Amino acid sequence: MTFVNTLHPGSTITRSMFSSPSITFNLSSRNSTRRDQGDAGHFYYPIIVNSTIFVRIQSRAKDDTYGVVVVGRLDDMLCRIHHTSLIARSPPATRHKEMSSPSSATQSILPFPYPSVLKPPTALTTDEKLLKIARSMPCGESQCQCSSWRPKPANVGGRADLCTCGHRLRSHGGNQEDMDRRLRVATRIDQLLEEKGKLMNFEYEDDDIRSLRK
Repeated sequence: MTFVNTLHPGSTITRSMFSSPSITFNLSSRNSTRRDQGDAGHFYYPIIVNSTIFVRIQSRAKDDTYGVVVVGRLDDMLCRIHHTSLIARSPPATRHKEMSSPSSATQSILPFPYPSVLKPPTALTTDEKLLKIARSMPCGESQCQCSSWRPKPANVGGRADLCTCGHRLRSHGGNQEDMDRRLRVATRIDQLLEEKGKLMNFEYEDDDIRSLRK
């Protein structure tokens, strides 16, 4: 979390306080005259500055203590006031399909963002193709019974591209000479998984994939 000192009327807060490119706005100005009384005796002022929507909070006690709650863009962070300290915290999980962490109970970590089903196969990198293929391919390592690649849970540790079987992503990718055919099958499987709401959370049974391959 990031802590910022007490903010007074006319003071400024810069985006550099959040370890990002500088963007400055003045807390003493606002483009809205509406004032809503919030919790804990604070007044909330809607403000739009530099395409960033946030709310200025002023204590009802008129002690000149200010803070802001960001409800729009500010390095994708949400900020909230706690009397004289400004606390920044991570925003809720996005619903965007290209996510690094699937929304599963294990919170597994992918080696890179999973490609959207809307992204054409010709626009995929080699690693993205391997990832799509691997989730519907059995492991190629000898004596391994793994039937499809699943990202290893984050709390287990190890390489980000390891499968739950302990082998790397490329062990499930199959023969590169046959990649085009496998990719067409994998793309269709991804489309069906998305229809089932299981594309990003990896919460499906191996039988699901086997039935889709048929």
